[in-house]
Amino acid sequence: MCRFVGYKGNPITIADLLVKSENSLIVQSIDAKESVKPVNGDGFGIGWYPIHDDPEPGVFTSIEPAWSNRNLLRLSEKIVSRCFFAHVRDATIGMPVTQLNCHPFRYGDYLWMHNGMIDSFKIIRRYLMKDLSDDAFNLIEGNTDSEFSFAYFLNQIDFKKGLSLENLAASMMNMVETLKGALNHLEINGPSMLNFALTDGENIILTRATTCDDRQAPSLYYSETQDAIVFASEPLSKVRDSWNKLPSNSVLVIDKDNCLEILDL
Repeated sequence: MCRFVGYKGNPITIADLLVKSENSLIVQSIDAKESVKPVNGDGFGIGWYPIHDDPEPGVFTSIEPAWSNRNLLRLSEKIVSRCFFAHVRDATIGMPVTQLNCHPFRYGDYLWMHNGMIDSFKIIRRYLMKDLSDDAFNLIEGNTDSEFSFAYFLNQIDFKKGLSLENLAASMMNMVETLKGALNHLEINGPSMLNFALTDGENIILTRATTCDDRQAPSLYYSETQDAIVFASEPLSKVRDSWNKLPSNSVLVIDKDNCLEILDL
């Protein structure tokens, strides 16, 4: 499974979480502790909202392993942001390693990440493709279940910006339920892992979900201070007292003021 982190709060450098933490995302790209595979070397990406007045995030992706990309290390030390996502990829078998398949994905002021996989995705994609508008269909450039899910979500909200936290959360939950319903309808019984992360730069929606009762969803933690909210596939520090594990099959919503709420999924 992939690993990801996200942040919203007072401005910091991306390197603070990507590189400088005890169990930083770079460390997790080489030696993930709570993943079936410890190495996540099939590319990486960062997406950040500039601290100047620009609602659309910047994105930098590469197919190189995060631990060996000098540009990533250099840029992360200089990019300061109040809100950013970062992702290291462990490609699903059969999925090409290309920049088009690297997270986070962006549309307008939205960023999107996924940790997991949709079982028998080619069958699911064909089944759900009928629901997509031409705009949503044309948005898809790669061939991952992650980007398809993002396009499906955007199709649901009709590509609207400035939606309320409640609308974003409801649309996310509806998308997950649609995926589960399609899997059930097509009698696809293998485990699908649906850890999604969405932000518009002010609100954040996180899911931790699985379709299999006897298998846990990929790990997902969050930590809150007076200044910020951090979420990560694994705690970024060896001391775990300040980290909370999001329950399986639940949604974490974070509003503009960094207030949290956990909903059942």
